[in-house]
Amino acid sequence: MKKTEIIILTGFLGSGKTTLLKQCLQTELANNRKIAVVMNEIGKISIDSNEVPEDVRLKELLNGCVCCTMKDQLEIQLLSLVQNNELDCIYIETTGVANTIDVVDACTSAQTVESLVIKGVLSTVDASRWLTKNELSPTIRYLLIQQISYSNLLFINRLQNLSTDEKDHVLLEIKSINPNIIIENTNVNDFLSKLSFSETTIDHEKFDVNTSLKIKTYTHEQNHSYDKQQFEEFLRNAPCNLFRMKGYVSFKGDPLLYNVQYSNGLVTYEKELMKLPKRLVCIGENIDQKLLEIQLNKLEVSE
Repeated sequence: MKKTEIIILTGFLGSGKTTLLKQCLQTELANNRKIAVVMNEIGKISIDSNEVPEDVRLKELLNGCVCCTMKDQLEIQLLSLVQNNELDCIYIETTGVANTIDVVDACTSAQTVESLVIKGVLSTVDASRWLTKNELSPTIRYLLIQQISYSNLLFINRLQNLSTDEKDHVLLEIKSINPNIIIENTNVNDFLSKLSFSETTIDHEKFDVNTSLKIKTYTHEQNHSYDKQQFEEFLRNAPCNLFRMKGYVSFKGDPLLYNVQYSNGLVTYEKELMKLPKRLVCIGENIDQKLLEIQLNKLEVSE
């Protein structure tokens, strides 16, 4: 079954995300692609939703952020979109303060991985703001750096307002944060040409989450129950680049299904009454998917 692609659009407040989204949608529609947009706003009113063409499906998530308070709502909206529409791609425009890792987390669950695949993280940067970033709070500076670190295609806005030396300084700093990032600093149309839109959509060599994105996901199907003690030992020794693990698993000697949530060395279990696929979604930075598969398979025991 062909999966619907997800493109995550991040960037700090006022850095040009909506302008870039609008241009992307125009290009997609010109290529007869079926597109939907999920637009997230922290406030109660959406200011930019009127920028989305009428022939594009639009879902608005207001008064919160999909990377934290609205994770569950995002999953519901994504499932609703793919179940009720034949879509090639869903664009998610995040709030200006969204954490990229947490947005990826919100887009990947045991339910959504069957029908959705993340194909790219695009980011926008205001060159003038970047130049004066040291005047911002440490929290905001970290956010700006984090958005660049986990993007694979970056549009630098307002670069023309800087001197030659300032431009070189901005580009050098950004490249030092993410050496593999593709940077466009001229105009939106040139930027879009790097997306390689076509009937097969974005260039898979650039945007396959399993090859180029620093944040990778691995979905593991459980065939037999785990030994719970060994499972917890595995989590205690999990590598630091494994940020999240979540899904539904069973344990030997227990007839129940459990919703497992692992993050930052902490794990929680919640009894699940519904019959759901037994699978785990792992999210991390350049995680070794083959090694995770081997390790998780070793935890399975015969009943």
